[in-house]
Amino acid sequence: MLTPNPTALKIHFIASEAEPFAKAGGLGDYAGSLPLALRELSANATNQQIDIRLTIPYHSSIEADNFSIKKICDLKIDTQERKSEGEAFLTTINGLPCYLISQNSPPYMNDSVYSTDAIMDGEKYIFFSLASLELLRKIQWKADIVHANDWHTAVAIYYLALTRNKNHLLKNTKTLQTIHNLPFMGEGTQPVLKKYNLPLLEDPDLPLWARQLPFALGLAKADEIVAVSPTYSQEIRTAAFGNGLEKFLEKRKEDISGILNGIDIKKWNPAQDQLIERCYTSENLQARKENKRAILSILSLSIDEDLPLLIMVSRLDRQKGIELILDGLHSLKELAWQAVLLGTGNTNLENACFALENDMPDRVRAVMRFDKKLAHQLFSAGDILMMPSLYEPCGTSQMIAMRYGCIPVATSVGGLKDSITNESDGTRTGFLFEKHTTKAFLNCLRRALGLFNRKKVWQNIQKRAMEEDFSWKRSAERYLKLYLGLHKQLKQPQYKK
Repeated sequence: MLTPNPTALKIHFIASEAEPFAKAGGLGDYAGSLPLALRELSANATNQQIDIRLTIPYHSSIEADNFSIKKICDLKIDTQERKSEGEAFLTTINGLPCYLISQNSPPYMNDSVYSTDAIMDGEKYIFFSLASLELLRKIQWKADIVHANDWHTAVAIYYLALTRNKNHLLKNTKTLQTIHNLPFMGEGTQPVLKKYNLPLLEDPDLPLWARQLPFALGLAKADEIVAVSPTYSQEIRTAAFGNGLEKFLEKRKEDISGILNGIDIKKWNPAQDQLIERCYTSENLQARKENKRAILSILSLSIDEDLPLLIMVSRLDRQKGIELILDGLHSLKELAWQAVLLGTGNTNLENACFALENDMPDRVRAVMRFDKKLAHQLFSAGDILMMPSLYEPCGTSQMIAMRYGCIPVATSVGGLKDSITNESDGTRTGFLFEKHTTKAFLNCLRRALGLFNRKKVWQNIQKRAMEEDFSWKRSAERYLKLYLGLHKQLKQPQYKK
């Protein structure tokens, strides 16, 4: 068992996925990075220690041989029929305690992190949410804050609110709910909530349809709500982005804040990236040309360093605005450019990308697959990243691209707006457009292409972009301040010099 530090701020961080155990999307990066960054922040603080512990499901895809994992206890959760049983295991990653919770003989088997079956995911994550609180009782760890993420763990916050007065261990525990992607609320899991004796929430501020959806339940009872960017925290209170909860969230606006996510600046570092042809920094941008020549050669495109290379590195989904890219490039034939589209997802969009390559075989390549190495190579070789998202709670591709000197052209939404400076050419780190239309995207892309030909101006944009701080340390400092405020501790952390 772990020995608790009685003076440390104790954070129980629960998520559906986390690197290096299991990752299906951006939440895996977040949950695998933020707790470690907070722990490192604690190590450098002189007056505030943090005991943060990560808990995720013990997915069948987790390769146990890669970790030193030991069982610590059995878990039993009440249902309408009988107890649902599971087990809790403990391991560590770089000193961070990590709990893995499994469900014994689950009624639904699924090897992936998420399923397309709502009942299957409901069973998996509602059991997990309740078991994550039972784990605290079993190990007698009095968490000061329970930090949940998206709908998959929101039930933990709801259940704690329902049982707080009878729960002596967690009676004073505060709760924080992070919104990564509001549209996914756990629709279809209502029968599982009923199975686990979780009642309909009688809250007149919530729409009737939301009163038995996991995410809405957690949002209604959380002491604090955090969106993954400042702009997204405002957008979710509007009809365009609130998914029917905008009026409810507007009433809770005093409890809502936004903190921009970070990226792994060790993994995404053009000065030391072993997956690219030539490493470089903002001080030797000419070296990027070697990466450009290499990728053009690999993809059998004509090698011309003066032609702008447009790239897309994205999941193929309507949210990502892929149609704007395809329609826009069709309409941009009169200008000289080359483009590489990398991604996988919606079959119709994949086919549309292939059709664009067939239409313009001398300037477009469509690579429809997940390819980690090629993604690194494209960021290091591309001149412009196209990212016309319909909505983007945070986004990381634009941050990675900027760190590599690849300048984003993006919609002015969510984390894109918060991470890209678009005010003037003297301060610019990228290009933003307001209306989500092909015309607006094209006009913005033309502006970028115009500046690309002014080499000195373009290099200054690249240097500013590469020098931006998108580290998790910056995000962790903001979360720690929020934790302390939530816990009503007046002293702010002081760090070792």
